[in-house]
Amino acid sequence: MLILSPDPDFVVLQTYVSDVDGTPKTNIVSGTVRVYSLMTGVEIESLAATALTQVEEANVWRYLWEPVSLAVGEYVAEYYLVDEDAKESRTSEDIIVRDDLTEEDLAADFERIFRILIRRNNF
Repeated sequence: MLILSPDPDFVVLQTYVSDVDGTPKTNIVSGTVRVYSLMTGVEIESLAATALTQVEEANVWRYLWEPVSLAVGEYVAEYYLVDEDAKESRTSEDIIVRDDLTEEDLAADFERIFRILIRRNNF
């Protein structure tokens, strides 16, 4: 996720849950999200683990976060989900907060996000 200015009024933290074959996974019973950054190898928590809410679609879970402060930097949103069989899964999303972007900065950020997606999906 790319946020183009620091200290947004809100951030939509959302995850889509699918089975290995890509079909919507509809048996999730609970989910949480937390947001943190890394500073010299130490996690700095910006949002403690907070419950997600299931939305209209059974496989979509969301939290509308209203951060007090979200400075320029790189963060990670970590989603933790549990299904009816007590199987747990974790997924994460990079959040990049920028200010005064140039086209070159934007292109570099999109390239970085694209490389992360390729690495995560083993393409």
